[in-house]
Amino acid sequence: MKRWYLIVAALYGLLFITLTFPIMKFALQSISEIFSGNIIESLRNDLRVFAETPVWSWLIVIVAAQAAFLAVPVDIAGRRPVKKRKMFSTVIAASFMMGLLVAGTTISFIEFIIHAEPSKNLWWVTAAILVLSWVIWGYVFWQWGKKTTPENLIKRQCRYLFRGSILELLVVIPTHIVVRQREYCCAGSGTFTGIACGIAVMLFAFGPGVLYLYVNHWRKLHPNKEPC
Repeated sequence: MKRWYLIVAALYGLLFITLTFPIMKFALQSISEIFSGNIIESLRNDLRVFAETPVWSWLIVIVAAQAAFLAVPVDIAGRRPVKKRKMFSTVIAASFMMGLLVAGTTISFIEFIIHAEPSKNLWWVTAAILVLSWVIWGYVFWQWGKKTTPENLIKRQCRYLFRGSILELLVVIPTHIVVRQREYCCAGSGTFTGIACGIAVMLFAFGPGVLYLYVNHWRKLHPNKEPC
């Protein structure tokens, strides 16, 4: 079972990387720019993005968060008692993702309001909001965990994360469309960050569901064995 939750986390990262190309293309370039020039050279330029420290650091963080979030579902699926330490890691991961939604919405509104690319100071303000939201949602989720079973907590967290990501994308995508019509350098960089956060959290919320599907399928095929 332990290796399977790592596989789910790795698939999450792979899916996010796969979606990075079309999202970046359509969020930051016009249709004429997408289909003009050498396609091979354009692909090479896109691949260079993953050599940037912020990009690969971001990927490591969200994959690690997915792995931490699956700690409790792994114990539940394996019919083992859930340790307090694993509950804590799950709460930290889920609350971090909720913080991403708040931060993504914030930076999108900032760019929409100021009619310019967010400055370095405004990005730091967004980071501070992320940390504050992380702490608040961490407290909320921890209090929920005291009043319900670990399985119900996971389901409730997934429900809030998925609904929150949908709501965030419904807000951020229209602001991105408006911002992209403006004529200033790097128009849409802030709203693109909001879109990336929303998609990352939406995919993140599917992790436990994928794990449970695997476990249920295994038990149907091997009723006398536990998933390894």
